[in-house]
Amino acid sequence: MPSLLRSLTLDDWYWWLQVALTVAILVAGGLSVVTIQTGRALHKRDSARLSSLEGDLVSARVELGRQQDAAAVAEKVADELMTAVQSGATDEGGAGPHKRVPERSLTLEQRTTLIQLLSADPGDVQVVGLALDPESQGFAGELVAAFRAGGWVVTRRSSEFKSPPSGLMVWVHDGANPPHRAGTLRFALDTIGFRTTNRRNAGHPTTVPDGGVWLVVGGNPHPEEARATP
Repeated sequence: MPSLLRSLTLDDWYWWLQVALTVAILVAGGLSVVTIQTGRALHKRDSARLSSLEGDLVSARVELGRQQDAAAVAEKVADELMTAVQSGATDEGGAGPHKRVPERSLTLEQRTTLIQLLSADPGDVQVVGLALDPESQGFAGELVAAFRAGGWVVTRRSSEFKSPPSGLMVWVHDGANPPHRAGTLRFALDTIGFRTTNRRNAGHPTTVPDGGVWLVVGGNPHPEEARATP
């Protein structure tokens, strides 16, 4: 082998160098082709993945839009229901909404004025609340406490009415000749803003005893009904 190498001429060395360079170029070219093909395959795969991700993103945006629309509709319905609850329910037959009537109660000023007026002319009275009406019972209790603070003798009871009345009514045995304290009671209640009537409920079987005065605390009247009551 050493002798063979020594026998090579300069041209032989140049020829072998050309062969080696050609082989190197071919190998490098082959590697480049492989690299390019691999890059193309990877690019194609990444493009497919990117396209899939873009499709998923579009679908997600569409679904998000649907959910936002549904949430907006639900919020609108909830607001309408809340408004209906606050203003009162609507009749099934399509009648307009009924405004919720606030429960009756004496303010501090009303209670003070009522006590002052009643204490100037004390008497006795029976306060009758509706047995099946918690609002009537509660307001009757407030009135009883104020009457007693004004020096009145008060008895209290509950009663069931065939046709429950509404508002405040002063009942006496003889409407043509009412006791003086019936007028005092009506004046005091009217003064603090609670209008009273002297009507009797025809469906109630009990007769007011002669000389007696009853204050019937009926159901809570609608504001329009209360203003129209004589």
